[in-house]
Amino acid sequence: MIDLHRISLRYPLLLGVLALFGLAFVLSITQSQRDARHKIESDGSARLKQISARLVRITERNLVSDRPEIASELGYLSTDPELTRIVVADDAGRVLLANHLAWQGRNLTDLMPETRALWSRANPAGTLVPTMKKIGPDKWRLLSLAPFQMPATAVELRGHQHGLILVEMDLHPEIDELIVATIRASLPALGAAVLIAALLVILLQKLVIAPLQQLDHGVRRMADGEPLALAGNGPAEVVRLAQAFTDAHGRLQRTMTDLAGREAELRRLINIMPVGIFRTDPAGHCRYVSERWSQITGLGLEQIMDTGWEAIIHPDELDTMRNEALLHEQSARPFAGEFRIRTASGLELWGLIQAEPEWDESGRLQGYLGSLTDITRHKQAEAEIQRLAYHDAQTGLPNRQLFLDRCGAALATRRRTGQTGAVLYLDLDQFRKVNDARGHQQGDQLLDIVAARFGAILAVEDTLACLGGDDFAVLIGRPLADAQEAGHQARALADRLRAALHHPVQVGGEEVHLTASIGISTFPKGEEQVGDLLKEAETAMYGVKSSGGDGIHFFETSMQAQVEARFSLENELRRALARDELVLHLQAQVDAEGAITGAEALIRWQHPERGLVPPGHFIPIAENSSLIVTMGNWVLEQSCLCLARLARAERPVRISVNVSPRQFRQTDFVQRVKDTLTRTGADPAQLVLEVTEGLVIGDVDQTVARMQELRALGIRFSIDDFGTGYSALSYLKRLPVSELKIDKSFVQDAPRDADDAALVEVILAVARHMDLEVVAEGVETEEQAAFLRQRGCDLYQGYLYSRPQPAAELLATLGL
Repeated sequence: MIDLHRISLRYPLLLGVLALFGLAFVLSITQSQRDARHKIESDGSARLKQISARLVRITERNLVSDRPEIASELGYLSTDPELTRIVVADDAGRVLLANHLAWQGRNLTDLMPETRALWSRANPAGTLVPTMKKIGPDKWRLLSLAPFQMPATAVELRGHQHGLILVEMDLHPEIDELIVATIRASLPALGAAVLIAALLVILLQKLVIAPLQQLDHGVRRMADGEPLALAGNGPAEVVRLAQAFTDAHGRLQRTMTDLAGREAELRRLINIMPVGIFRTDPAGHCRYVSERWSQITGLGLEQIMDTGWEAIIHPDELDTMRNEALLHEQSARPFAGEFRIRTASGLELWGLIQAEPEWDESGRLQGYLGSLTDITRHKQAEAEIQRLAYHDAQTGLPNRQLFLDRCGAALATRRRTGQTGAVLYLDLDQFRKVNDARGHQQGDQLLDIVAARFGAILAVEDTLACLGGDDFAVLIGRPLADAQEAGHQARALADRLRAALHHPVQVGGEEVHLTASIGISTFPKGEEQVGDLLKEAETAMYGVKSSGGDGIHFFETSMQAQVEARFSLENELRRALARDELVLHLQAQVDAEGAITGAEALIRWQHPERGLVPPGHFIPIAENSSLIVTMGNWVLEQSCLCLARLARAERPVRISVNVSPRQFRQTDFVQRVKDTLTRTGADPAQLVLEVTEGLVIGDVDQTVARMQELRALGIRFSIDDFGTGYSALSYLKRLPVSELKIDKSFVQDAPRDADDAALVEVILAVARHMDLEVVAEGVETEEQAAFLRQRGCDLYQGYLYSRPQPAAELLATLGL
């Protein structure tokens, strides 16, 4: 595409003048030729009418009596070069006479097809009408069709009353001569026009183009900062324009000088300000940064131009900054926020960023003008004040005030949720003697080492505080189910804290042996206040001190015995796993006819001194520790061995194994099940994994994915104690379960309690709708069994049919 801005003015003017004169010349010649052709056509038409009328008179008079007279007239007319065809025809179109002898007797429309349409119009329904027409592609041939009256006495023409005379005239030669003559006559005028155009171009060049070029050159020099030198010649308009440019240049120079001074002053002010200034486009890309901004960030404009101010924001703060900036942009309000920033050297600072949007007259966002202030020292001062107010100056641990604040929040939460918490108060035995003997400096070092050891033991959610001197306190952060569990967990933590002091502490090149007295208090117990929690734990600690120290006491004396018994039982249970004291029991499941179709795997503890320990005594302890995972894996292994024996005996009896939530959520649970099946040779289709409804609370997607993976092996899932937990049909719909187990609490009173009966019926209806089997637990009477059979229950489990018995006995019952 041609760039018109780069074409000099002289060329368009020259071409324009020449085109104008050329167009006038062509139009003049064209109009002359048009007028001459019109006259030639008009004269030709008049002449052709005269010839046609003469031939009509001669033909009507001599067609019968003297045809040679007509032929002579045709021969005479044929000498005229403009008359190309002359034909006398009857009203049927047959040629009677023509200037071409070969045409006589033939049909006129065959000889001259272009006359067919004219013939039909000239001879409509036997009525002859004179016709004149221009024919041919250039319309320079005239054709005349003139009707005449046939003599009635002509025998050969009997039946024909009329005829037509056709005369064609060709005007080409005359018009060609006209064109040549017109062009020759126009040559002098063309020369004069060219001369006038050349003179006009010269005048335009001298009076307009040259002064404008000089003006253009002067303006360009002015734009380049050179002295202005505009020509004072040319038309008055150009001279006035040059003078206007000169005046404008003077004013512009004075304005630019003034602006340069003000810009330098503004730049000095900006650079001495304690804040960095920046300006961005609408996308946030920097277009200007001050020297102070570069000093703070270590980045110049060329380094930040394409990235924008976000490049300095710490990655952890970036999302927050973007969200706040978006809210302020949508509300068209100035933006301000405190964020961590990273300099070019990698140093992290705190910056106060303030920015205000800039809009044009139409309301479109043009960018942001803002500032960056280094507030790192301010933030450090705030942090130090916060630390001094809520942390111990020596160890850096939370102090008494912060510990009590967290205890207050925990107390309110536990009361609201119905859960339990625990506080431990620790005092280092004989620390004062060590401090007096070795000095306060070594005593402080000793406190730092003890604080580090304690901190390494605690969980992330726990709070370790230094209450002053050698007194420490611990708040167990995680919620505990009840007072018994709280006591158990607190006792276990206290033992670990005491164990952390069993190794001597190296201070000043010497070994120092320490012990601790620990008091424990659980909450809530009633209407106690926050201060009471620490006071109770401290009281329990002094009870240890009065007994010689290096021990653990609970504030509630009755709980002390319970906790001790539970702690002892947990240790014995750990030893039981190692000594193989666990025994697998099976309880049969039967169909409506009483035939054994399955069994539930149950665990029993054969204690060497206490005998058979009921599962209600040790299962809760295992569930509150990692022991439940180890026990669950043992039950799965033993159940699969039984399934392998049943498969070899071709007895299709399934075994249901309970899986705790903690066991199911182990990362290797699915792989462990696969390995167990492979190792034992058990049939996956006969293995049923019983899970509780609470399993799905939490990460539902992961739970379903694991169940689907095991379901693909052929393993079936059963919902244990259905209706007692988080019964939600939305969960049940998503889980790939095959069976529901009705809790025995519903079964036992169903025949006599309308509410329990209704619940059982609802569970059975849901199962039928979802194509699930139902196992009723705790069936102990015939009345209960009859109630369930009437409502279509599938399987039954309870003392009415079989008590839990060692696995070997049930297998023997099945003939193995």
